[in-house]
Amino acid sequence: MKAKVFVKVNEYEQLSAHLENIVGRLKNAKKLLDDIADLKSQEDVLLQEWSDELSEVEEKVEQIDNTLIEHENE
Repeated sequence: MKAKVFVKVNEYEQLSAHLENIVGRLKNAKKLLDDIADLKSQEDVLLQEWSDELSEVEEKVEQIDNTLIEHENE
């Protein structure tokens, strides 16, 4: 058997308004967190692209350096 709880209508309305406010804020926080996660994902993609580009440049510089060293040794 569940115990009955009596609440004044005025208190119930206040509680209901507070809960509605909390739910709204939770939804807003969830959306902000999703937006931040999306931005982070985009940043991760950009960082990986930049890292790949730097690796390519590094390889090309090594190839040029090796070519110059080979020509010096001839």
